[in-house]
Amino acid sequence: AKLCALTLEQRRKVPGINPERADIIIAGAAVLTSLMKALGATTLLTSERALREGMIVDRMPSLRQQVEGREYSVRERS
Repeated sequence: AKLCALTLEQRRKVPGINPERADIIIAGAAVLTSLMKALGATTLLTSERALREGMIVDRMPSLRQQVEGREYSVRERS
């Protein structure tokens, strides 16, 4: 509700909001709010990391198993 009351330029100045996302933050917040209500969630834990980093960390254990016993190129290991 607080974000909806702000203009686009005001939303761009809100700390913690990427100015490039100020135009879509309200739609994202609406989806998130609806999802949290549907799930009965009362809190939200955010991460300082990006989705790409999370995918890499999630994949690391299986990558380690693949690397053992085989020589991979620098490109493959990266």
